[in-house]
Amino acid sequence: MSVSHSRSLLMRLVEFLSDRYDLCSYGGFSYEEGREEFGLVAKYEPKETLTWWQRIFNTDKSIWSRTFVGMLYINDTKRNADLQNWVIEIFGKDKELEVLKLADMLSKEFNVHINCITIYPVARSVFDTRLHDTAIGFGSD
Repeated sequence: MSVSHSRSLLMRLVEFLSDRYDLCSYGGFSYEEGREEFGLVAKYEPKETLTWWQRIFNTDKSIWSRTFVGMLYINDTKRNADLQNWVIEIFGKDKELEVLKLADMLSKEFNVHINCITIYPVARSVFDTRLHDTAIGFGSD
C-alpha cells in the first residue's frame, strides 16, 4: 500500500472516529497525525450544570470524567494488526456492546477484518494484575 493511500485511509478513519470519540494515544495524550493507533475516549457530556462553588468543593469527580473505551490498532505487529486486519482492545465489559457495534461499522465502511479483544481484571485485588480477554472477529476472512 502506498504512503499516500495509507495517509488518505488514516484521514478518513480519523474523520469517521472523531464523530463518535475523542482520539488520543495509549497514554491518554492528544492524537498525533500519522499514528496508526487510536485511543477511543467517550465524548465529554457533563452530567449536570454546576456553580463555581460546587466545582471547587464537589468530591464527585465522575461528573468530569470520561471513559477510556479502548484502543484501535491498524498496523501493529505485536497485536497481529495490519492494514487489512485491525485489532480493537476493549477496556471493560461495560463498553463491549458499544465497541462491537463500532467494529461492525468500521469493517463495512473500510472493508477490513476487525478482531475485538475485551480486556478486564480477573480479580478485584489491586495486587492481582492478571487479565482475562475474549476475542470476537468482524468482517470478511
